[in-house]
Amino acid sequence: MTIFSKKNAFTLAEVLITLGIIGIVAALTFPQLIKKYRYYVLENQFKKAYSIMQQVVLTARYNLGVNSMYEYCIQVDHPGEDASYINSEKCLSALNYAFVKETTTKPWNKDEHSISRDKDSIMTYNRKKVVTEASGLAGLTALWIMRQAQDGLLANFRINGYRININIDVNGVKGPNQLGHDVFVLVIDNKKDMVTGLKQNKIYTDEELENMDFEEEYQKALAGYPCNINSGSTANGVGCGWFAINDINPATGVKGYWKNLP
Repeated sequence: MTIFSKKNAFTLAEVLITLGIIGIVAALTFPQLIKKYRYYVLENQFKKAYSIMQQVVLTARYNLGVNSMYEYCIQVDHPGEDASYINSEKCLSALNYAFVKETTTKPWNKDEHSISRDKDSIMTYNRKKVVTEASGLAGLTALWIMRQAQDGLLANFRINGYRININIDVNGVKGPNQLGHDVFVLVIDNKKDMVTGLKQNKIYTDEELENMDFEEEYQKALAGYPCNINSGSTANGVGCGWFAINDINPATGVKGYWKNLP
């Protein structure tokens, strides 16, 4: 007498249902994993770029032979709106030279150090607006003609508003090309020559800005140095540098800048 044993197995329908569930879960979680990985990469690129910029400042100060880069570079010929910075040319030359020296390991042709990105779109912190030189960052800085390091880092320097502005794009012309993500405005504005970031100091609603009087359009865009997930300002993101350096979420004031990028 033959005895048959019964073996348990999944039916085809059960297998298809399981695969369907796995597919749904993957579709929901995979984009988030990619997003988190991208922000992790941007964070590390920023930290590297920030370290380079601090070394660039120290090298430039040494080459200039001054005790304070900040004090030397912001000297003006006379006070007032039409004042000019006496040592700006020397300071900018020293910073550009130091940047090339600190980021170049092999000889480059002169033209390879500069890049024009006038065809690149730079977005605001929350991607609500395209940043333009005329309406977004005029009077503060410019992002369209930059020095290029051999690893792709872009940077330029400008002296304005009693600050030395350092503008960086941590991954070059690659995306997202977005203020507060890979594009940052940093500054040297203290006697210790530490590189820091502009910090959002007041959150204005779009309605408040519309009801305020400004002489120039860019002044409205820069009001409060925005780094706001809701702001429609054309300079939204210029105030993100301090938060990025300190890993502070601008929306909550607690840790987690890079984990909470919009």
